[in-house]
Amino acid sequence: MAETSGPINGTLIMLYKNVSGTNKPIANLISNDFNVQKTLINVSSKDSAGADENITGRYSWSCSAESITEMNTSVGTSAISLQTIISDIIAGTSWSVVIGSGVTGDLKLSGTAYLANVKLTNPDNDKSTFTCDLTGTGALTVGTF
Repeated sequence: MAETSGPINGTLIMLYKNVSGTNKPIANLISNDFNVQKTLINVSSKDSAGADENITGRYSWSCSAESITEMNTSVGTSAISLQTIISDIIAGTSWSVVIGSGVTGDLKLSGTAYLANVKLTNPDNDKSTFTCDLTGTGALTVGTF
């Protein structure tokens, strides 16, 4: 089983929407982030010797992306465009999300998520970009490609 060896170049790690078994990247991706966090439940008492004591509760996960804006027709069907993302957030469409390099043996994170935020930025004399945030619903699967 091959895998990417050594330090990983961030360019390799993509955020995909799985559409009918095909991982489609968000078009013109500049950057993407992944976050998982665990809720800590404070169980401190007078017997805690003045220190906090915690147990773990639920976890949550999310991911985000920043991309250069490109119109739907020029993106084509091989990637996910801004128009698709806006349509999905309005409709409340869930995404089957995949995060990773796509290289056999490399880490693959996957699960179901909903778009929570989309922001389009259009500065003067610079490229138009957009960001989107996805919030996981249910379990995150940690596996390999």
